[in-house]
Amino acid sequence: DLMVGAMFDVTKEISIYAVHATSLFPTTDKNSFGTQMPPVVGSSYEGGIKVELMQGKISGTLSYYQITQTGGAQNNPTAENLNTQRWDGMTQSQRDVAFPGKTRSDLLGDLVPGAEQESKGFEADLIFQPMRNWQLLFSYAHNDQKVTDAVDKSTIGQSSTGSIKDQFSVLTKYSF
Repeated sequence: DLMVGAMFDVTKEISIYAVHATSLFPTTDKNSFGTQMPPVVGSSYEGGIKVELMQGKISGTLSYYQITQTGGAQNNPTAENLNTQRWDGMTQSQRDVAFPGKTRSDLLGDLVPGAEQESKGFEADLIFQPMRNWQLLFSYAHNDQKVTDAVDKSTIGQSSTGSIKDQFSVLTKYSF
């Protein structure tokens, strides 16, 4: 991973920042032939503003980000796989036993090297400390995540499984 950033104090209470980072995440995904899928490679840009007011009783961050990831694995529903290879080497009677009621087309599909996806969004958090031993945290995040390139072109523009578009949190901490 590589990160390059800069921060500039506008005033004693307000700072702006910008960060660029790259990442590399190995994957354990393998296709039906046992071929290791490539790592996920990422590139991100983030910029924002940080504030600290009233001697630290109120602080917060507002930021915008853009993340691009390539690699990893994706499912290709038309890819040849270990079962189609086995099918090709069998007689019809062997196929009837090994793959009852199936055609060769029913067996297609396998993992292939991944595509590209992009996330854009913003995050805002505010910490309010009304007393020395009590803190309140409010945060909101909006993320627009989508596939931008893929073997299966029908997935372009779709969000990945598990992607959360909007998230809001309220936390409190009281120290005794």
